[in-house]
Amino acid sequence: MAKKKEVFTFQELSKKAQEKAIQDFRYTGETWHDWDSEDLTEQFKQILDEDYGLGKDFKVYWSLSYSQGDGVCFEGRIDLEKFIEKKKLQDRFGVLLPYVYAKVSNRNARYCHHNSMSLEYEVQGVDFRDFMPANILKQFDAWDYENGNIVRTNERRTEAYRQAMSDPQKAWAHAMEEWKARRGSGVKAWIPEPPPEAVTPVIKPPELLEEIPMPDHVEHAVQAAEERAKYVEERLSEEFRVYLKEEIEDISRHLEKVGYQEIDYRSSDEYIKGELLENPSYEDREYAEDGSLVED
Repeated sequence: MAKKKEVFTFQELSKKAQEKAIQDFRYTGETWHDWDSEDLTEQFKQILDEDYGLGKDFKVYWSLSYSQGDGVCFEGRIDLEKFIEKKKLQDRFGVLLPYVYAKVSNRNARYCHHNSMSLEYEVQGVDFRDFMPANILKQFDAWDYENGNIVRTNERRTEAYRQAMSDPQKAWAHAMEEWKARRGSGVKAWIPEPPPEAVTPVIKPPELLEEIPMPDHVEHAVQAAEERAKYVEERLSEEFRVYLKEEIEDISRHLEKVGYQEIDYRSSDEYIKGELLENPSYEDREYAEDGSLVED
């Protein structure tokens, strides 16, 4: 009668036999599954949102097989308020929040890494009024309203005069209106000059209203606000754009490092040994004395 083959659990194996069992398990590829890829992708998204404050709605793509062009890339609109708060940049860049839009996309369909992404960056709506003290802004708005009415009145009068001069018939009608306005109305209305002749009317240039000068202290405040707005729109926004671009590349490198660490750990002796000892999926496995897996 043949002797029954002796089998062992992983824990019963010698150290050398355990090393063989671990090596064989590594070669099967069971250290990484589809759900592990999904978990790693979710981990990347969590890092983007919680560690860097980029936002919750980013899409993440990656390829980590130690090949050229491998890495981690991501796409989405940056939550700038959260990002600036997370990075403690309120004093440096917080003033830009109402005006800046930033979005990350992957410009290369073949590769996914820190240098394959592009930053869509726009600055809009920077208004010098936003940088004026409230009390002086109120004075400026009052001056602007009154002076605007004067400017528009002068423009209407000038345009009416131009049109009248360009057409004899219109010129005569305009001259008649001016004459009637001077003559007045009613039976006692009278002026010494006769009505304009229909053929060669004489049209006087329009009487233009004098514009109101801006108060000196308001003018100085406007100049200072305009300089501040120009600085924010041009220099500070460009500084922030460069900072964002460099940060996005650094984040991608960090995610790549995290990904490789996770993948390498899943292939380590420590991880595999823990799986073979503690994972219920493998607890019923039987081994030969040398660590070879005994198939059913």
